[in-house]
Formats: sequence, C-alpha cells, structure tokens
Amino acid sequence: MASTFVHPCAVAQEKAPLTEKALVGMVGNNSYAKALSCYLRGQGFPIIALGAGGEAGRSDLLAAKGSLNGRFAVEDVAATAESLLAECATVFLAEHPLDYGEVAWALAPWLRPGHVVILHNGGFAASVEFSNLIRGHGAFGVKVLEMDSCFSFAELESDCLRVGAINQWALFSAENHSEGFLYSSQIRRFFPKAELAQNLLQRGLSDFVSLLDPLVYVANMSAIARGAAFDLYGGAFTEKSVLLAEQLQKEICLIANAYHIDAAPISLMLKRSYGCDGTSIKSALNTACAFANSRILTEERLANHVGSTYVPLRELACLANLRTPVIDSVISIASVLCGSDFLVRGRTLSKLGFQGMGPKEIVNSVNG
Repeated sequence: MASTFVHPCAVAQEKAPLTEKALVGMVGNNSYAKALSCYLRGQGFPIIALGAGGEAGRSDLLAAKGSLNGRFAVEDVAATAESLLAECATVFLAEHPLDYGEVAWALAPWLRPGHVVILHNGGFAASVEFSNLIRGHGAFGVKVLEMDSCFSFAELESDCLRVGAINQWALFSAENHSEGFLYSSQIRRFFPKAELAQNLLQRGLSDFVSLLDPLVYVANMSAIARGAAFDLYGGAFTEKSVLLAEQLQKEICLIANAYHIDAAPISLMLKRSYGCDGTSIKSALNTACAFANSRILTEERLANHVGSTYVPLRELACLANLRTPVIDSVISIASVLCGSDFLVRGRTLSKLGFQGMGPKEIVNSVNG
C-alpha cells in the first residue's frame, strides 16, 4: 500500500468529543475512491481527501465520464490523518480490505467519539473487523458502517475517470442492527435509496460484486492472463460454466438459511441494482453485459474479494456443517494464483471476534 499514512509515536492529549462538521473526508487513493468523491461532490457535499505522499494545501479537479460526467472539485487535500479527521466528522473509507490493519493503525490515534466511518467495498462484516482494529489501537466511541458498492466499476483512463453503472439500490449495515438503525439517516444523507439490511450477515450475503467477481476470475483466468476482453457479466460464463454461478447461489442460500437470514439470490440483487432480468441467474448475468469490462479483474481485486468475503463465508458454512464446494475451490485456486494462504491472511471468524461462538450466538451478536 502507498505510504499515505504517518503514524504518531505517541498521542498524549485527551481526545475531546467531536462537534458536527460539514466537510466530508475521503480515505483511499484508488479509482473507486476518486469516483466516490466525484459522486458525493456532485450531490453537493464538500470533500477533503487524504493525499498520498504528504501532499497538502491544494484543490483537485477530477474529470469523469460515463455514469458520472463532468469535472468535480475536491475542496482540499489533507496531508495527514490528523488534519483530515480534525476537519471531518464523517469519513468514507475506500481502501482495500486486506489493508485495513495498516489503515486502522494510522487513523485510530485521531479518531474520537462523534466520528462516523463509512466503509465501501469492504467485503463481508467489514464494520466488525475495522471496529475491532481501531479499538485495539485505543479508538473508542467511533461508529463504523458498511455498504455495498455504488458503481459497477471505476477505472482511470489517462487523466479521466471512467465510471460504470450507478447502483440504484444498495444495502448498508453496522456492527449490529441497532447501530445501523440509529445511523440510517447518516447514510441516507448521501445515498437516499440505500436500505438498512436485516444485519451485516444479510448485507454480506447480498454483495453480488464480492461474490461473483472471484468466480468470474477463476472461470476465465486463462483469458484474463492473455489480456482478452469480455463483458461482465454476460460474456463471463459459457453454457457450462454458468453452472458454477448457479451452484454458488445455492451455497449462499444454504448459509443464509443456516443463519436465519432473508438473503435475496444473486439474480434478484442484480435486478434490483441494475434492472437486469432476474428470472434466473443466467438471464440476470446475460442482461448485465453492458456494465463492466473484464480488464477490471486484477489479481489484487481477486485477493481482496476472496480474503474479505469468501473466507468468512467458508468459516460460517463450516460452523453450520454445510458443504460449499464452489466457495472452497475458489479460495484454494486464488491462494495458489496469488501466492497467499487466504485461510490465514483473510477475514477469519477469529478476526471478527466470533471465535468460540455457534451460529445462534453469532446471529444474536449481529442482531443486538
């Protein structure tokens, strides 16, 4: 990860409660974070971004095309987490999930009661892991929320950001349902159509981007390695390989039933988000072909989705004595391709604080 963060050796001063601030902070130096900044600026929210490499004291003008079209001003660039969090009560975090440990280490000294952190593209139960991480560094009283992706994709082309279809429907959640309910208005300030999930289990089981993209990568790894381009998701599956997507959908439904979650099938999520034909997963995938291109599928993207979504799903399935052959296979193949043991590196139930719990205890915890 880029050296965006400067961590203090010691923080001696007492952290006072934060008063409401109008400025909105953005942490993330990637295409999705830039697209999110453009979207929020277009909605009238002034944005301060955390700059890379210590840059500060300037304004950025971001050019975008596609679903977001125009030039969007970022009000200022903050050089340090301290200066960013001094100005902003609400902070969006769009860093890669596998980098959360470093991000939490850098932000925690300056986070205090009154701050709200909204995680994007964080994977399954992101709010729980990030909350545990910042509390481990002494930051208490901070509210952490998580929500689905806003865009089908965002990528930088020369000096212009190309943004795919905007998600017309998204779920959000917090560590537990009561906190999600308490901060619903905070999310809907920025995303009026967002809906509060039953709990974070439902949100994670409905995150079709994190669920589908690793499967697409594994099913098409030879074509991706050759640089071949195809549409997502219509061009990603053959008549035979679509059976893998159907099996994945069955495994998600099994996990949902074991944890008493009303999780919509992937086909219905695609329909709600982008207006696809939700009759079946095959029809939904075929009518989603215009939303993205396979070049967004990188090894880094594979690693983050597998580590942050597939790993906790596998552990939840094992805890409920369920067989998940597609989920297990994708984890194994991704571990070989990326040279990383995701069952160790990924978001395990232990990292979520769920070790020693059974399915009922986990459900009670997230429904709290």
